[in-house]
Amino acid sequence: MSAMQRYGLTNRRPEALFITSPPDAVVRKWNKALLEDRFGKELNNDDIYIEPLFLTHHPTRVRRRAVDQLKTKFYGEWRKVRGEDQRIASIGQVFLDMLETPQRCGGMRHVLEVWGEHAPKYLKQIINAVEGADRPIWKVRAGYILDEHLNVANDHVLSWLQYAQRGGSRVLEPGRSYAEPFSSKWMISTNVG
Repeated sequence: MSAMQRYGLTNRRPEALFITSPPDAVVRKWNKALLEDRFGKELNNDDIYIEPLFLTHHPTRVRRRAVDQLKTKFYGEWRKVRGEDQRIASIGQVFLDMLETPQRCGGMRHVLEVWGEHAPKYLKQIINAVEGADRPIWKVRAGYILDEHLNVANDHVLSWLQYAQRGGSRVLEPGRSYAEPFSSKWMISTNVG
């Protein structure tokens, strides 16, 4: 929701500042590689103290808003905010994030409204983000929304049909139970609450 507001995709004000970061294990691995690169052989010298790198130092509140941190290995593409010491998800990544955690984006109904209003403008960036996505369910969710919900006819979008599969309980809105109606084309429950 924070990135959605920053890009002007929503007029809602998020209750929290939403941040995404890699899981602790990934950060520890990066920190270890950074220490080895900076200090090399000195790491094994007990006579030298090397201050440890912290996994996280985020405050619990920023500008009187709570900080809501999501740790995931699928943190996606980002951009540096000009003139600030911050990063923000790319616009395509923001649309992809809406599919993974709609509850952090105003709920799936709001996500569908935002896609309906803004997806045609950012279609190229959305397609690039979805093409590079690691999880097939993201391609199915994006494909369903663009194809059946928004009637966007596009060869890239239709190529994601290869990821639709029978069985299991694939749902448009994660965290909600499988329910009718069902898209037989995309093989996904459109279980929006």
